[in-house]
Amino acid sequence: MTIIVDNKAVGYDRKGKGKQVAVLLHGWGANRRSLDAVAKELSSKYTVISLDVPGFGESERPDEIWGLGEYAGWLSACLAKLKVEPYVLVGHSNGGAIAIKAVSLGLAVEKLVLIGASGIRSRENGKKMFYKTVAKTGKVATAVLPKSVRKRIRGKWYNSIGSELYDTAGMEEFFKKVTSEDLLIDSAMLGVPTLLIYGSEDKATPPLYGRLYHESIDDSTLQIVEGAGHYVFVDKPDQTMSLIKDFLK
Repeated sequence: MTIIVDNKAVGYDRKGKGKQVAVLLHGWGANRRSLDAVAKELSSKYTVISLDVPGFGESERPDEIWGLGEYAGWLSACLAKLKVEPYVLVGHSNGGAIAIKAVSLGLAVEKLVLIGASGIRSRENGKKMFYKTVAKTGKVATAVLPKSVRKRIRGKWYNSIGSELYDTAGMEEFFKKVTSEDLLIDSAMLGVPTLLIYGSEDKATPPLYGRLYHESIDDSTLQIVEGAGHYVFVDKPDQTMSLIKDFLK
């Protein structure tokens, strides 16, 4: 489905019929389908809204170069257009960074789930390497995927996400602006119960990020999933969903 927000098309899915709303934000280079398994699990209890972040999936790229503040403003406008008030906001990787920025700027949510959230820049020793990994073409875009997914890159799971993992052309300047922002100060202003989930083997957003956010965010819980990489909900789906569901009870 699509809606128009600020004269730009936004791709989204709506699943479930629960009274409470869960909003899902994917990571850089992916699209809303990357979180389909999470959406399916949550849809038994919640109305789940999965959004394509502008520039990816079926959402049009902005005319100007956006940073996290602009993406946060877009999220608020998008939810207003959809006439939903999220109970929980779930963000993976860059989606987590957008979520942090949006809530710190006043987006009202009751709970926040951050999965491998990015946004730690000043302590990002691997920043240059990660920039080269994500901002170039598709060959390196898969470097942040877990081994199990890379082995099945031509299989059903990857096809369900779509070719957008490779389609980051034109988004390089957006990526530079987004990755210039450090969110530790913003994270200290969240003021909502927050679940932090990181894979022990995540090279893109390592567990250190989770520990730093945990120290910064009051009323936060940190869970390190052993043996999982950046796509922890793919590597360890049952464990990840159990953590999320327990947190939302």
